[in-house]
Amino acid sequence: MAGRQRFIDEDQKRELLQRMEAGENVSKLADEVGISRQRLYEWRDHLRLHGDLKSRRRGRPARSTAGLDGAAQLQNSVDLPFDEKAGLVWASLMAGGKAKGRPRSALDLIIAAIAEANHCVVVTNNEKDFEDVQIINPLRSSGS
Repeated sequence: MAGRQRFIDEDQKRELLQRMEAGENVSKLADEVGISRQRLYEWRDHLRLHGDLKSRRRGRPARSTAGLDGAAQLQNSVDLPFDEKAGLVWASLMAGGKAKGRPRSALDLIIAAIAEANHCVVVTNNEKDFEDVQIINPLRSSGS
């Protein structure tokens, strides 16, 4: 394993990520520059989410973002309210499920109601709990 490198610039990170995406062994790439495999995956996710690899600063992340993964950070950037309109949609979805003899998760239906009220599509693999709203299942092939 190569010695620990204190700083890896953005160009070096991009080169490592290109090699990773080309199929090179992630463990070997990480060992080559003295970092963890997890760090490579973090850089990849950061690049996909933010479009750059610039570090904010060294050390512990700011308290407001500590512990948030990429999906949670993305969710925080899209703020759709659970307002009166969404509340009415939610009540209708809850009542519809109960009338069909198939009550569903109140939390799932909050997501569905917010999406419906804002003319959005829900991206989920959980088709049965979102049957009354427009969804995209990324795990289902487009030919199905």
